[in-house]
Amino acid sequence: MIQVDLPMAFGTGTLLANAARRQLSTGQSAHYFQALSKVVIFHSLTFLWPPLYLLVFYFGFETSHMWWHGDSVLEYPWLLPAFFLALFMASIGGFAVGARLVRQGREKMTWAIWGAAVLFTTGWIVLQPSRAMTLGTYADWQAGTAPWASTDASFMTFVIFVMGLFTAGLIYVYRLLWRDGGAPS
Repeated sequence: MIQVDLPMAFGTGTLLANAARRQLSTGQSAHYFQALSKVVIFHSLTFLWPPLYLLVFYFGFETSHMWWHGDSVLEYPWLLPAFFLALFMASIGGFAVGARLVRQGREKMTWAIWGAAVLFTTGWIVLQPSRAMTLGTYADWQAGTAPWASTDASFMTFVIFVMGLFTAGLIYVYRLLWRDGGAPS
């Protein structure tokens, strides 16, 4: 969902800056850009494309049946490129904020931002299940006929696969960044 993808991209960027804290604390731009390149690759391979896919093929779900009442992203030609750019910039922005916090010696704040993103995401879904856990169009949702996401096996398979891919990728890249910088003293 657009509403949770953006904060999660930002939070993930800050968390990965935490993993690269040893490199970032040197203040050398080469270390910054080496770490950032890993974050961008991770983001592109595991986080960027699934929300775009959902926006195209499960528009009502991805928008939580909220501000966009059309049946398809095609009714909003600006939305797909704008969301792509916003999602990409949220990840890079999160990394930049995380890097700044690391350089200021406030590494724990990166975890707090990550935690806030996870808490917000969980709250968004749990507190409004009729919006966040249903498929179909806005008209379906408004009429009360939007099917629950759990009734669509291919959708659920995709979501489970993507969540696993993201989690495995995040753990891998976090460890990679951590290993590249060595354990902090």
